[in-house]
Amino acid sequence: MDTLDRPVWLRFYIEPPYMEPRGPACFSPKDWPPSNGCPPGSRVLDAAVLPGLCNSHLHLLDAAFPEHGETLSLHELVAQPGGLKYRLLLSARERRLLHAARAALRAMKRHGAAVAAVYAELGERGASLVAAAAADEGVTVRVLPQPSSPGEAVTLALSWRGLGLDTPLQLEHLPGILGGDVLVHVHVSEDPALHGAGDVYMLRGERLAAIHLTHLTEGEVVELARRGVAPVFCPRSNLFFQGATPPLRALVQLYEEQLPAGLGTDNAAWIPPGIDVEMAYAYMAARVGVEPGLRGLLARAILYAATTGCEEVVGLENRYILLLRLPELGFTADPVTTIVKRSWEGELTLLPRPGR
Repeated sequence: MDTLDRPVWLRFYIEPPYMEPRGPACFSPKDWPPSNGCPPGSRVLDAAVLPGLCNSHLHLLDAAFPEHGETLSLHELVAQPGGLKYRLLLSARERRLLHAARAALRAMKRHGAAVAAVYAELGERGASLVAAAAADEGVTVRVLPQPSSPGEAVTLALSWRGLGLDTPLQLEHLPGILGGDVLVHVHVSEDPALHGAGDVYMLRGERLAAIHLTHLTEGEVVELARRGVAPVFCPRSNLFFQGATPPLRALVQLYEEQLPAGLGTDNAAWIPPGIDVEMAYAYMAARVGVEPGLRGLLARAILYAATTGCEEVVGLENRYILLLRLPELGFTADPVTTIVKRSWEGELTLLPRPGR
């Protein structure tokens, strides 16, 4: 992209937290937020500026094994300790894991996200690799180590102030570390068996996020959020592994109440880590189930979950803004819907947030 060395007119500024489009907007990388006045003769770009994207759920180290186990079920792939993913991770050299993690983070960044919550398999070793890859690539991550025992969970929580758990069953062994400044993300109702076992009713504690929620109802998700458990949806992963779609319509209510909510890309081995693509899929998957009058709200809710809503889930502030150049922004009927559906085909540039 050409250097923006002077103010330019953009078609839209997408203003958080409600993701409302304002425009035209005069933009300079040195000033924030955009103004409504540019010098005479300033260029006009078919572009929008918005908060940088954010990935609420990413398994990063398995990027070292793309498309391995395509014929296997979810349980055969990712169940601890004997799933294929864990066998491969345990036998892999650190150089390969670090190289793959860095490549996946670069891809995520190219797609507009430089903030993520990352589950780190392999305990302390895996967490250190994730942190090193993020530092190398200039990505801000909340490292959530996955423990293999309650004792290891306590040690990791003290070291990293975060945990990534496989199921809510593990929460009952960790009452002493829940709450405070330890952020806990946990897979919930990802498959019918866990949902049938009532795993959602085992959620206890503060600073808690529930990932997937594939088999819950819209009402159950909203009630969780009102109780302080932040919902995170990974619809492409759910389709890939389960042929199912989570209750994405709940995002509209979460957005209207400004409750924390996020989108994630899940296992990098099978789902490319582009949140822009995740947004497009989420809109396509949820659109038909939403009343026509609410579809604009759905787009805003999805963008909220991929930006400011995600920041609350991850517990990190995004230091970037996103400049999106896209020809369709010059003649769209709804700029937010266009951004949600089409940003993956535009030219995305992450810029340091002015004043940071």
